Amino acid sequence: MRNLKYTSWFIIGLLILSACSLQRTDTPAPPPTDVPAMPTEVEAISVFGPGTFTFAFPEGWDVAGPDIVSDESGNTYESYSLGEDPTASGGPGMSHVIIASADEWTPEELVLMQCSTCPDNGFEQVTVGGKPGMRTQIGGGGVPMMITWTYVENNGKLIGFAIHDPQTLVPLDQVINSIIFQ
Repeated sequence: MRNLKYTSWFIIGLLILSACSLQRTDTPAPPPTDVPAMPTEVEAISVFGPGTFTFAFPEGWDVAGPDIVSDESGNTYESYSLGEDPTASGGPGMSHVIIASADEWTPEELVLMQCSTCPDNGFEQVTVGGKPGMRTQIGGGGVPMMITWTYVENNGKLIGFAIHDPQTLVPLDQVINSIIFQ
């Protein structure tokens, strides 16, 4: 009986200690300085229409679009700009999302629409939001920068995105890893 009493006090002490260590602190850790701050609470917001996807925007970012882009055959896709000022003129620092019909477009055709003079940098297989996808870099040759693009098919849509740091052009893995397909 005596051992049971000590064991009970020991377990109660561990529970109290565990509860104290689980309390939330009021001082959040500062975000890394080389990546735009991510929101602490992620809301499922679909700005790209029903049945597509959601993701966590970096703090201070917004979305502009869609702009409708078409090729010479009349196939179209929607293009969205993302960043702190997505209505600005753009440039390589602007992140982008493209939504196209998977029946009308392939990732290779969308790459060609992005840069017809760039060399073929090939694709690698990736998984994004639990779905298989293809990733490539667009640029090189006469184009002085490389932008990483990822393409995933979801609900009949081919979704392409280049989400990166506006200064370094390095993909924002935190944002890409937050993508949830609906």
